[in-house]
Amino acid sequence: MRQANVYDAGILAGILSFDGEVYAFEYDGQFLENPQSRAVSLTLPKQKEPFRLPHLHPFFSNLLAEGKLKVLSKRTF
Repeated sequence: MRQANVYDAGILAGILSFDGEVYAFEYDGQFLENPQSRAVSLTLPKQKEPFRLPHLHPFFSNLLAEGKLKVLSKRTF
């Protein structure tokens, strides 16, 4: 399983994971309990249940590098 921490203003907001078939985003418990924290996206409202999709959620896919930057990022990571 692949996982990535998702931060909002330097605070852990949740975990994005991929198990080979399903992508999931789950908010961190402390982030959910903080009344001052806001959802990372309007399409990912704060909730306890993880969001599960067979493809990467558009909010996250729009953050991925494209074109020349994508080629360069593959070399450095």
